[in-house]
Amino acid sequence: MLAGCGDGEEELVMSMFSEKPAETKLLLTLLTFGVTLGGSIGVCALTGEAGDFFGGASWSWETAAAAAVGALASGPLVALYAAMWMPSARAAFPAVDSRQNGVAGTLRPILNNLSWAQAAAVCVLDVSSTVALQLPALQGALAKSFGLYATFLQDKGVPVPAGVPEAAALASTAALWGAAFYAYYAATAEEVEVVDTAVANADRYYRLVAMGMASRSGDAEWEAALFKAAAAQWLSEKKANSSLNALLQIFEVVFLGMLWRATGNLAAPLTAALLANAVDFACVYRSMPRTEDSQH
Repeated sequence: MLAGCGDGEEELVMSMFSEKPAETKLLLTLLTFGVTLGGSIGVCALTGEAGDFFGGASWSWETAAAAAVGALASGPLVALYAAMWMPSARAAFPAVDSRQNGVAGTLRPILNNLSWAQAAAVCVLDVSSTVALQLPALQGALAKSFGLYATFLQDKGVPVPAGVPEAAALASTAALWGAAFYAYYAATAEEVEVVDTAVANADRYYRLVAMGMASRSGDAEWEAALFKAAAAQWLSEKKANSSLNALLQIFEVVFLGMLWRATGNLAAPLTAALLANAVDFACVYRSMPRTEDSQH
């Protein structure tokens, strides 16, 4: 029913990309990393925070200690991501199964033909650029903006508790990230229109089919009801999947943001994010058939 939605260009591009050599994929990943990192640095520069782009991280024992804290604190995230790959969880919760299928569909074209070391490099580059965009860039810029409002209110005699700008920046970043993922995984307007049109015409369609096959009218009503139920279930699962992805992103952004504020060092949330997202990369990579090139 939904096969005609879209022009198929995305599927064709991903299929072609899947067969690209590992060197090409690594180069494109590195290019994406550079563009994202450059944009993050640009945001920090515009807000006057370019000097603190590394979020307190440096080549020091303090940063090493912060990374260790991040590794220890990543337990809940790692456990959550690992639990969602368990067959029992996927069987019990259709939204989880849909989410995992989506993750696999996104990562398989990227990881195909890569060795485990190359896959790890892709994971590090992808997660590092995302964390840099979320924390020092976006949250840093929003915190400074909210700080200006807080200063204005304080000048007017309105008390603003310490930490409010940072908390508002964290909440705003989480909301933006969650909304973006909800919109990405939600049913498109074209898909909803196709489903609604099919449901509206289901009774007539199955009556015509029944007439052509000399079936009973009750069979047509039963088949139409089954079709409507399947369509409603599909829309419900799409909504549940988009909601789950949005909630996961909100939780992760809040978790990493609080870890950053608590330690004052970007190494802590970066380490936690790397370990958590490595679960998805590892599970998808292990499920893929190994080629001769990818075993080295």
